[in-house]
Amino acid sequence: MQRFSAFLIKMLLIYQICWQASGKYEQTADLTIDACEDFYEYACSNYTQQNTDPNYSEITQKLDYEMNKKLLSHFNSSVVEDEYNVLNQTFNDKMKIYLKSCNSETHRDLRKYFEKIKPSSNLNWPLLVHNETWLEPNKTFDFWSLLGQLQSFGLNNVIVHQQIIRKEDNSLIIWLAPALIDEGSALPKNIILQVLLNALGAENVELIIEQLNATEFSWREMMENYVDSNQVKNITIHDLAGLYPRLNLTIYLEELLDGELNNISHITLENPEYFEFLNQKLWSAKELEHLSNYLMMKFLFYLAVDSTAEFAPLECVKDLRNKFDLAVNFYYYHNFFKHEEKKYRKALSNMHTKINATMNKYFQENNLDLTVEQIIQLQNKLENIKINIGNLPKNFDNNTIQQFYQEIPNLDRRNYYKNHLLLLKHRFRKSLSFEKNQSHYIVSDNRMGAQSSPFYVAQQNMVVIPFGSFQLPLFHYTQNILEQLSHFGFVLAHELTHAFDTTGLNYDQQGFNLASPADIMDHANFTNSINCMQQQEPTEAIDERIADLFAVRVVYRAYLDYYNKGKKDLRKRFFLNLAQFFCGKNNLKFIDHDSDAMRLQLIVKNFREFSEVFGCPKRSPMHPKVKCRLY
Repeated sequence: MQRFSAFLIKMLLIYQICWQASGKYEQTADLTIDACEDFYEYACSNYTQQNTDPNYSEITQKLDYEMNKKLLSHFNSSVVEDEYNVLNQTFNDKMKIYLKSCNSETHRDLRKYFEKIKPSSNLNWPLLVHNETWLEPNKTFDFWSLLGQLQSFGLNNVIVHQQIIRKEDNSLIIWLAPALIDEGSALPKNIILQVLLNALGAENVELIIEQLNATEFSWREMMENYVDSNQVKNITIHDLAGLYPRLNLTIYLEELLDGELNNISHITLENPEYFEFLNQKLWSAKELEHLSNYLMMKFLFYLAVDSTAEFAPLECVKDLRNKFDLAVNFYYYHNFFKHEEKKYRKALSNMHTKINATMNKYFQENNLDLTVEQIIQLQNKLENIKINIGNLPKNFDNNTIQQFYQEIPNLDRRNYYKNHLLLLKHRFRKSLSFEKNQSHYIVSDNRMGAQSSPFYVAQQNMVVIPFGSFQLPLFHYTQNILEQLSHFGFVLAHELTHAFDTTGLNYDQQGFNLASPADIMDHANFTNSINCMQQQEPTEAIDERIADLFAVRVVYRAYLDYYNKGKKDLRKRFFLNLAQFFCGKNNLKFIDHDSDAMRLQLIVKNFREFSEVFGCPKRSPMHPKVKCRLY
């Protein structure tokens, strides 16, 4: 049981970070390999030898690891045992208590998650009740109430996929659709289900797994009947009972929104036939039992992914960053970043100004042959992209942070599981805030709180630069401008470009959805450019490729235009430094973008200046005849 956490998380590793780096290029370049044949091998083949620390495999893991170590050391030296108010907890108290509750655990006890959460007030979970008839004639079970309760902790895309939008007047728009049928919505593999069920102490594990898969198959088969439907129905909360008398969607929404029903302005049902089918369906007691098991395991899998990998000190610090990201950012600012803030801001401002100016040049040169109005649209959006350092609110202070966390009930230093659930509910509630009123990004999932590399938020037209970015090997104000531009400058340009990819163009300069998608994407040259990229190497991460190919053009040109002054020998160093973003160990695979090797190869293949600098023969692997670009 003690090895459950590490085993599970290794199998569930979810990774969305996009950039790899190591030390300087001289450490990893292998001059015995031809750069024109395989630039990734040329630049990265020695990375594993030069980076033997087993705690990281690429740059973002290294940045996270170093930040976690720094925080842990500071916590150990500054946090006095029991130095907090148990009854009237401040955000600092809650942060300390949560960290203590994590450090106090030795192994997972998954049953503790279900001490308070039940299928209904008079029912326990069937998987926790052995050799009994679960749904007796005098007991009832409404899965909509349970589903709303579970989704109020952030679970989504189970039976129903919900999207909630808060408007400026505090009203809510609810969008309900059948759960999306994709790989991410499926049950975990049987071996993981077996680990979860054994941890719960369940009996007849193989039979339960068979039933779980059969339940999911039935639901997916049902949902596939409606996947191609384009129908939508707009209704109010008061229409639900009359339209779907057997479908307790009102109870579902009440549980989901913690009683905030009066703020719902309207509800949009996608594929209303799906909801009509569910309204007509009669459930047997055995079907409801299997459905309860299914919901329990989907929720437990969600909790396992969201919680810490293990209860070691460094892992607990990482978990703290994920759960209390705003508080930790505030803490980090005052204890580490504040002392060097002016120097970092100066270096960042200088780089950002040059990158923006260079992007503007490319827009004006108009590779896509857009209209004047379309070019102005791109320029206005670029000019209005906000940069948030450390993901802290504007004019933040102790009271601001306290107000953010004040809704969380008092935490329990002896109960990690209870604390985890309370923080999940808080995170979901905060995710329903009106985004345009926020000067920082409110983290809505466990992959972002402890992230150390920058990211773009389309709904706020903002690039967030976490404090973890301000450390080597990614960025330091003492680096020379070549190192800054080819490392962090590339990352920054990449994120800025996301404002102009196939997702970002659907939002205006304030982050509002455009009434109709930007007509730039309908332009023939835009479509041809995307097709060119797909024909080279098909990808589901086309936005990442757009950002990669434009970012390298921008930072390389910015370096030449503003800093190089004819020093051609440094151009090779630029590409070798750039390559370090993508170097890594163990052939890491990523969910949200292509492999590191493919990304780096495509960057240089599509950039003529690379082949000139390295003297690549025409039609060599790194100098193909056809080169793709967007802007």
